[in-house]
Amino acid sequence: MKIGIIADIHEDFEQLIKADAAVQMEKADIVVCLGDLVGATMPAAKAYYESRNAQKVLKWAEKSADICVPGNHDFSIGHFFPSYIQTPFHAWLLAPVEERMKMPFYPCENELPSIIGYDEINQLTLLPEKVRYKATHYEILFSHYLFPDFCGMYTSTMKNENVVEQHLEWMQKENIQLSFIGHEHVNELSYCSPKKKRNDKATEIDLKKMGFPLIVWVPAVQRAKSNPGITIFDTEKHMIYSKTL
Repeated sequence: MKIGIIADIHEDFEQLIKADAAVQMEKADIVVCLGDLVGATMPAAKAYYESRNAQKVLKWAEKSADICVPGNHDFSIGHFFPSYIQTPFHAWLLAPVEERMKMPFYPCENELPSIIGYDEINQLTLLPEKVRYKATHYEILFSHYLFPDFCGMYTSTMKNENVVEQHLEWMQKENIQLSFIGHEHVNELSYCSPKKKRNDKATEIDLKKMGFPLIVWVPAVQRAKSNPGITIFDTEKHMIYSKTL
């Protein structure tokens, strides 16, 4: 079985077309999207500012993604928070800018406006915050980011030195062997396990040589500072590899 993984599109529809074609070229059996379908900020979106299209990206997700989870920008554009945040979004939105900036949430003050309607917002609100999936030989978690901030909403999560260790402990408790995440816009692949320090320079991962549980960070589709790409997981060959777009 082959699983094609796409992450962090940020309305870059032209690049998404390339990513979708690359996944189809690999003959993936299922397609997974790890969030941040919509929402973009400058200067990251400068390369595709005129061609960005939230509606077409969401139509692609509805038609082509077998599994799709939301990211922090999807919540920001949809004007709602994930279930693990108790603060209502409207309370954050109506607060003075000075107070909002003190709150530890990611919704960006400089988010570019997205042209989407009620149906698209409803589509975003119906996405599961994380998905557990059983593939041949593996129990897998698909999410935008790490436990307990699966949607990448807290600005402090990436600064927390213990967040990777916490996620690995949570995976062991839940008997999950593999966790695929986006959010960080890595170049190619990154991975980490309890016995292996994080490696940020991988183009492929041979699972026969790895310990579990294992976290795998995947590249973004969006054209920005990182190299855009897709990820393929071949469950029969126990191989994970990235393809640069």
